[in-house]
Amino acid sequence: METRKSRSALHDKLTWNFVLAIARWEQPRTLRGYVSELNDIGHPSASGSPWTTQKLHNVFKRHNTTAKKLTAKVNQPAVYELPQPPTKAARIAFRKAIEGIDQPSVQNGSWRPATEIQPRRSDLVRHGEFGVGQYVKEEAIARFLCRFIDDEHGSFDAQIPASQLEVFQFHLSREERQQIAERLAEKWL
Repeated sequence: METRKSRSALHDKLTWNFVLAIARWEQPRTLRGYVSELNDIGHPSASGSPWTTQKLHNVFKRHNTTAKKLTAKVNQPAVYELPQPPTKAARIAFRKAIEGIDQPSVQNGSWRPATEIQPRRSDLVRHGEFGVGQYVKEEAIARFLCRFIDDEHGSFDAQIPASQLEVFQFHLSREERQQIAERLAEKWL
C-alpha cells in the first residue's frame, strides 16, 4: 500500500512538472489544451490510459489552481524577474534625504517642559544632568521613569520629576515621518 502511494505521488509530481513545462512553452488556455499536449507527448495517466479532462482537472485541483490561472501566472515575465538592488548613489541619496527625519532638531520640532505636555512611551526626553533619554512611564503624579544611556554600563532607569524634564515634540507625527521615509524609499530605491 505504501509503495503504491509513493508511486502515485511520484507520478503526480512528474505530471505536474510536465504541465508546468507545457504551460511555459505551449501556453494552452484551456484544460483540453493541456490534455491534448500531454497525450501528444505520450505521457500516460496514472492508470496508463490517455488523459481526459476530468483526470487532469483532479491534478489541477490537488494543486489549487486552474488551467487559465496557471497559464497566466507562468507567462508573466515580471513574476520571475529578480529586482535589481539599488545603486550605491541611490542608497547615499536616500540616506541623505531621511538623515534628519527622526533627529531632534529645530526643523523637526522643539523641546518643551514636561509640565506642559504629557510624554508618550518612547518619546525623547532631556534632563540637565543625564542628557537625552527615553520616556518609559509615569511612576507617580508628575514623576516619570526615563531610560538614559550610560557610556560605561549601557543604560539605566531613573525617576525624574516632571519639572526637571523637557520632552521633544515633533512637528510631524510618527506615522507622518514613516510615510515620508516610505515615499523617499520609493523615489530613491
